[in-house]
Amino acid sequence: MRSAFLIFLFWCTGAMAAPPAWVSSDDVRVARLSEGFRVEVDMTAPVPLATAWQVLIDFNVMPRFIPNVEASRIAETSGKKLRVEQSGVARFGPFSQRFQSMREITLDPQREIIARQISGSARRMESVMRLIPGETATRLEYRAEIVPNFSLPPLLGPAFVRHEMAEQFSAMIEEMAKRNKAPGKP
Repeated sequence: MRSAFLIFLFWCTGAMAAPPAWVSSDDVRVARLSEGFRVEVDMTAPVPLATAWQVLIDFNVMPRFIPNVEASRIAETSGKKLRVEQSGVARFGPFSQRFQSMREITLDPQREIIARQISGSARRMESVMRLIPGETATRLEYRAEIVPNFSLPPLLGPAFVRHEMAEQFSAMIEEMAKRNKAPGKP
């Protein structure tokens, strides 16, 4: 039994090994709430504010650069509010969980993105992304409360959330860096 656990742990650790990322699991702070998780991530994108903003709101193109997002589209636009529909599958070692969501997104251009789930796989999900411009980079501050509608084991749950957030934000910052190096591209 113990050797099976060690093999499982080694397999999970090996499955998570990847080239250095912009955001590591250690950068993602996760606190358990009574029903879910509070997530906080502070990160720096080595790009101007306009590039960071462009990638963060490029919902229709996200499946091209975020690994776990299979479909993403802006379903409705009304002024500074959007309804965004997304689906995909989150993977962590041998575990996977399909997800879907319809979120109401409120935009404060180049300052803040507030998202609230209207329907989907989570019982509740609310987040805020703040953008803070610097001379050569943009600081991103992400805060979220997530209540999944599936159970995650006590030790695995926070690790799963940290892994998923680090992977998503690393992919976003990588896309920002690529767009910043390719002037003139939309």
